[in-house]
Amino acid sequence: MFTTMHTELFNPVVAAKFGATMDQIGNGRWGLNVVAGWSADDFNSMGLQLREHEDRYAHAAAWLSAVRELWRDGVSSHQSPYFSLDGAECLPRPIQQPGPVVVNAGHSPTGIKFAVDNADYLFTTDAKAEQLRMINEELGGGVGYIGRRFVIVRRTRQEAYDVAERIVAGGDRLAQAKLLAHGERAVAEAEAELADPERLRRTILGNAAIGSPSDVAADLGKWAADAQVDGICLTMYDYEQELQIMSELVWEQLGNELDSRGKSLHLEQ
Repeated sequence: MFTTMHTELFNPVVAAKFGATMDQIGNGRWGLNVVAGWSADDFNSMGLQLREHEDRYAHAAAWLSAVRELWRDGVSSHQSPYFSLDGAECLPRPIQQPGPVVVNAGHSPTGIKFAVDNADYLFTTDAKAEQLRMINEELGGGVGYIGRRFVIVRRTRQEAYDVAERIVAGGDRLAQAKLLAHGERAVAEAEAELADPERLRRTILGNAAIGSPSDVAADLGKWAADAQVDGICLTMYDYEQELQIMSELVWEQLGNELDSRGKSLHLEQ
C-alpha cells in the first residue's frame, strides 16, 4: 500500500514515524508516494504558499533525505537549508531496510530528474516513458517505471462499452474543465473545449482498456511491452466486480500475453 505525502505539509520526522508504523503494521508492505505539489489552489486552501518549481523539488529532496536517514538509522540530526533536526528519533524503524519503497509521479523534466535521483519508481503515464528513459540513460539512474491504466472490464465487450458510455454521459464537465485549466487556461475556455463529446470522452476515459477479458488482457499486454513498464497500476470504476473478473478471466490471459512478448506477470497481493 502506498501513502501519498505532500512534503510541504508533513515535518520529515512525523512522516518518517508515520511510515515506520505503517510498514510495521503491513509487515513490510508499505510504500511512500512523495509529492512536491503542483496546485496553488490546494496549497492556498491550507494557508500555504506553493514554492517555485525548482525550489519545491530541492525542498522535497532534502525532506526525503531526512526521512530516509531516520528510517535507516533510527536517529537523525539532518541539516539542510530547509530542515534542522537535532537527535530526532524514529523507533522502531521500518521492517524494510534501509527503508520502504519510494515512488514519485513527477511529470516535468525537473520532476522526472527528481524521481531518477531520489525514488525507486516513477509513477506516471506512458506519455512520459520515453522522456524517463532518456533522463535515466543521461544520468545513469536505475529508477523503475510504473505505468497507470484505467480499466473497464466486463464479461462481454458490449457490457464494457455500455458502462463506458454511462460514465461519459454522467461526467461533470465543469469539474473536468477545472482539472484541465489549473492555472494554465481559463476554466471557461477548457469547458468550451469539452463541449465536443469526443474530447470529453477522451478526457474522462483517457487511454482506458475497455472490453471483454480477452480484449483487456491483449490491450494491457501490448501496452506494457511497448511502454517497457516495470509495473502497472490499475484504476477501476467498480473494483469489487472488476477485480473478480480480472482474477477469474484476465490474469492468466495477461500472463500469456506478456510471456509472448518477453515479459512476465507478477501480482502484488
